[in-house]
Amino acid sequence: MFKSKKEREFFLADRSLSGWTVAGSILLTNISTVQFIGLNGSAYQWGVIFIAWEVIAVFGMIVCAKMFLPHYYSSGVATIPEFVGLRYGKKGRLALAILVCLSTGFIYLPTLVYSSSVIFADVFRIQFLLDLPPGSRFFFMAVFLVLIGNTYILFGGMRFIARSDTAVAIIFGLFGLSLTIGCALKVGDGNLAVFFRTFTETNGERLNPFGDPDSTIPWTTLLTGLLLINVQVWCTAQGILQRALAARSLPEAQKGVLLAALGKLIIPFIVIIPGMIAYTVFKDGVERPDSIVLVMSEFLFPRWGIWIIGIISFLLFVTSFNSNMHALSTLFINDVLSYIIKKTKLQGTPLYATSGAIISLIIICIVPNLYQLDDAFFIHMKRNEAFFNITILFIVVNCVMPKSVSPRGLFYAILAAALLYFPMVFFLPALGVNLNWLHALSLTFAILYIVSVTCFKQERHPYPYSLEPTWKSINPVSVIMSGIAVLWYGGLWGLSVI
Repeated sequence: MFKSKKEREFFLADRSLSGWTVAGSILLTNISTVQFIGLNGSAYQWGVIFIAWEVIAVFGMIVCAKMFLPHYYSSGVATIPEFVGLRYGKKGRLALAILVCLSTGFIYLPTLVYSSSVIFADVFRIQFLLDLPPGSRFFFMAVFLVLIGNTYILFGGMRFIARSDTAVAIIFGLFGLSLTIGCALKVGDGNLAVFFRTFTETNGERLNPFGDPDSTIPWTTLLTGLLLINVQVWCTAQGILQRALAARSLPEAQKGVLLAALGKLIIPFIVIIPGMIAYTVFKDGVERPDSIVLVMSEFLFPRWGIWIIGIISFLLFVTSFNSNMHALSTLFINDVLSYIIKKTKLQGTPLYATSGAIISLIIICIVPNLYQLDDAFFIHMKRNEAFFNITILFIVVNCVMPKSVSPRGLFYAILAAALLYFPMVFFLPALGVNLNWLHALSLTFAILYIVSVTCFKQERHPYPYSLEPTWKSINPVSVIMSGIAVLWYGGLWGLSVI
């Protein structure tokens, strides 16, 4: 935990944020150009099944607010590895920190920068960049975007980031809803009833949120692999939880998480429905699905809409990048450098600048190579993150539960899972066995649990802290959020069979 007030202010806003500020910052940490551009493109191409990435997230957020957050906040930690260290010591803390650094620094952040580079190259059409080979083009874009993101962070640390995130969340929400409503009115010639009839008739079975067994998101994964990923993201991701840990109290932190859950239930109107409207208008006439948001913006605002999309996308990139970069640097300083280097003269902002420079160089070197993935970067990111996600979740769950596996048992369970997950995802398809990676994820978690329970003794460990009082309204609010999520699925399925 950071000892000086200056460090607590920079990394945790001195634990003074309100629930509303926490909610806005959490949403903008999670929502980026990957979702705004990518999910609309996926909805246009394959239908509404991708709504699962937003709606199922609500259940992970409820688990976070009710089960995990009371332990994190009451223990007084600043990072998730620090929490793991309470159970598994300094080596366990370092191991988890390295896993998170690898997942975020080598997979998520480079993918975020690459996807944003693709968008900005299309929107702003800078001739100097267009004349360069793809690798060089993305290198220069990566340098520019990373410099902008890091400069933004250094202006004021967590407090500045959280408040600016909330402001951008409001701007993004208003613009996104305006785009959806405006396109709907234009399709229906000013009559929403006409639009609704045209929309449902055109999309038909594409409105069924339950994917077929051979689809990208089979319905069988909704409460297995997809749910596990969402529990991991919302319950153990440093970038998200650092916002909650900066709240002024545990009830405010829980309120912030559940307000963000409400935002996730509204977000499909911005990151899914425009893609479905695009199919209503153009059918299969759009060659590149990742350009759907640009196409719909030009459809509604013929002259200047593309520039608005560019500005909104830039704001989304900056908020998501700086939130995750700030969290990664916090973790790197607090859990990796503090273990490797016992004493350092660098403190606060200079130390952040040094660690941020190291991470930024890694990102810049990786981004140009993602061009070789031929637009499969989203699936590439999810598949490679998945093993880290499920491993991190398993370790943290063992720290939250009153009984957990020993450090030795934890190591062998993770080793067994690694030896099975990667062959299931990367080698079985070459042999003609098409096992969905979300099913492979579920099997991996089951293997982790079975190996740890059957092969090693479970140890009881007392919590070295007392749980603080929780938000009194958390149970009824959680029920309401769950009900709205179920209504999303029930309503869309009903529309698909009418």
